[in-house]
Amino acid sequence: HLDQVSGRIVLLRLDLTRFGEQPQVGIPLMVKEGTTAQTCKAQIVKFVQDQDLLEMEGASLYRLVKTLLQRRQIKQEAHTLVEEIRGLYLDDFRKGQPADLSLKQATLEANNRLSSIAGQLSSRLGDEGVGAQLITAILERNIEKMRAVNEMEGLSKV
Repeated sequence: HLDQVSGRIVLLRLDLTRFGEQPQVGIPLMVKEGTTAQTCKAQIVKFVQDQDLLEMEGASLYRLVKTLLQRRQIKQEAHTLVEEIRGLYLDDFRKGQPADLSLKQATLEANNRLSSIAGQLSSRLGDEGVGAQLITAILERNIEKMRAVNEMEGLSKV
């Protein structure tokens, strides 16, 4: 079972069954979000030792926890990036700018910020796993579309 606790921890509740014994149900394994790979691995090793599991089961458990943490981070960061990109739609962007900023300057500034976001995608989303790569590609395409929309919007209002 996977629970989200206060948005900061991934909590796994494991059911373990040993040969000839009663199953142990709901054994908690908590890993804080933002935990380094080394710390996460150490937590998993300790959990495996405490629960008297085979070492090779620890490797699978580590990969599972690492993947779950990466997915949460990618989901949260992707949402933040989408909002940042939406905020750079020219009409919305101009609302928050000084009144004396020309349309051409606003278009240039919004598109420069879009370029900056595009340059940060791999560092913000990571590059491990197909999910991160797919979301990066989608956001790159959205950024290019937003740049084109801003250019067209800027030209149509001149």
